[in-house]
Amino acid sequence: MGDLRDRLAEVVGAEHVLVGDAISPDYSHDECLSVPPQAPTAVVRPACTAEVAAVVRIAAEQGVGVTARGSATGMSGACIPDPAGIVVSFERMARILEIDVANHAAVVQPGVTLDRLDEATAAHGLIYPVFPGESSASLGGNVATNAGGMRAVKYGVTRHHVLGLEAVLASGDVIRTGGKVVKSSTGVDLTQLLVGSEGTLALITEVTVKLHPRLAHRATILAPFATVDAVAAAVPVLIGDGVGPMICVAGGSGLAPILSLLQDAANRKVRRDCILLFGARGLCDLYAAEELAAIRNSWTASFDYWPVLSEEKADGYRQGFVTDFIPTALESLGSGAHGYMCGPPPMIDAGVSKLVQAGLALDDIHYDKFTDASTKA
Repeated sequence: MGDLRDRLAEVVGAEHVLVGDAISPDYSHDECLSVPPQAPTAVVRPACTAEVAAVVRIAAEQGVGVTARGSATGMSGACIPDPAGIVVSFERMARILEIDVANHAAVVQPGVTLDRLDEATAAHGLIYPVFPGESSASLGGNVATNAGGMRAVKYGVTRHHVLGLEAVLASGDVIRTGGKVVKSSTGVDLTQLLVGSEGTLALITEVTVKLHPRLAHRATILAPFATVDAVAAAVPVLIGDGVGPMICVAGGSGLAPILSLLQDAANRKVRRDCILLFGARGLCDLYAAEELAAIRNSWTASFDYWPVLSEEKADGYRQGFVTDFIPTALESLGSGAHGYMCGPPPMIDAGVSKLVQAGLALDDIHYDKFTDASTKA
C-alpha cells in the first residue's frame, strides 16, 4: 500500500492522493439505493490526461483495479469502487476547453458539469440538449453511461451528440477518436464503442459534443387523459404531426396528494370558500377540468370555490407561480384562508415562506411533499 501511494503521489502530488480516513464517504457511492457503499484503497485526483495515463499504468503494473468517478449522480452503482482498487476522480479536470460557435461544437474535460456547459453555451445562443435529470452531472459520466433523460424524445441520448473523445486505455496509452465533424465513415467507430462502456474499455479524458441552436421560446401544455392507453396512443400522433416536443411526460402521481389535502380540509371543517389549492407542475390545472370536478360533485362536503394556479415557469421547480400568484389568491379569499399545497420540497418551502409573508398563520398551511422520483420537476 505504501509503495502504491508513494508512486501515485509522484504523479499527482501527495495532496491529491487520499487514503484511509482521508477518503470521504462520498467517494464510496453514487445515488444508487440498492448497492451498498464501498470505500476504495485510494482516491486519486489527476489534473490532466498525462496524469491519468500515468496513474492507469501504475495500477496496471500492480494489478489494481481502477474506477472512474465524475459527479456520482448516477443511479446504477457504476462508480461504486472495488475495495481493493483505486478511484480516479475527475473533479480537477473540469475545464471547458472550447466553444466552437462556427462548427456548433464544444470541447470539455470530463469533470465539466451540465449546468456549467449550459451557462457557457447560452452566451452564444447554443445548447447541449441532453439532460438526464441532474444538472450537476458530469459530461464524462454522461458519456460513460450513455445518459438519456426526458429530452430524448426530441434530441436522442448522449451518444447522438458525441463527436469525438480522448481516452486512456488500460495500458496507459492515450487515443483520440472522431473530431469536430458530423460525418466520419472510415474504419471502426471507436467513439461510439466507448460511449456507454462505463469505464470497462477506457477512461474518458476529453469530450467533443455537438451543440444545437437554443430555442427562443418554450411552452408547457398539460392535458388530462382517462387511461394510460390513451396517453400512449396520443404520443405518436403528436410526434407525427411535426410538433417535435422536447419532453413527453405521463405523470404518475395521480390525485393522491390532492385527495389527501382535501380530506384534511374536510376533517378540519374548513370553509369551502377559504381554500387556496395549488400543486407543482400544474397538478390542479391538469385534473380540474374532469376529475376534480367529479370529486367535488361526489363529496358530501363539496367545495364550491377552487382557485387553481394555472401559470408556471419553465425552469427549476416552477417556484415562479408561488411568488406571482399567492398574494393575489389570498387577497381574493380574504380572512380565514387556508393554504393547501402539493409539490416537491423546494416548491413547498418557497410556498410556505410566501404564505407566511402574506399574513397566513403556520397552523393554516397544510401540504403534501412529493418524495418519489416520478413527481420531481
